[in-house]
Amino acid sequence: MSIKLRAVCGITTVALAAGVILASGCSKKASSPAASNESTAGWTLVLTVAPAHPRMVRPATLSLHIADSNGKPVENAQLTASLTMTLMDMGKTELKFEPKGGGGYAASVQSFDMSGPWELTVDAMQGAAQVHKTFQFTVYD
Repeated sequence: MSIKLRAVCGITTVALAAGVILASGCSKKASSPAASNESTAGWTLVLTVAPAHPRMVRPATLSLHIADSNGKPVENAQLTASLTMTLMDMGKTELKFEPKGGGGYAASVQSFDMSGPWELTVDAMQGAAQVHKTFQFTVYD
C-alpha cells in the first residue's frame, strides 16, 4: 500500500499544536509570491511514499512521477532533493533519485530519526525547463 501526495500542505496526522503551526505556515506559503512550488515547465510531480505509513528507524521508498503539461512522462530529468524534519532542526538529508522509466524516479531512505512531519524538497530540471516542489508527509512511531 502507498500514499500519493499532491498538495503542499497535506499532513494527515499531527498533534494539534503542530497542525496549527503548519496550517498557519502553509497559508503563508500559498499566499506568498515566492511560494515554494514554481514551474517553468508546466510539469506535474506526484510523490508516493511506501510504505503508506512510514515508520521511524525503518526503511522507506520515495517515488516521484513527473509528467509534462500534456500528461506525457518526463524522462531523463536531473533531480536534486533534500529531506528535513519540519518541527525540529535535524539537519538536511540529500537524496539521490534514480530514474525508473516511464517518468518515474525513486530514492531510498534507510530510516527516519524521529516521528512527525517531514518535508521533501525537489528540484527537477531538463534543459531550460525546471520545477521546484515541496511535499509534506508524516512519519509514525
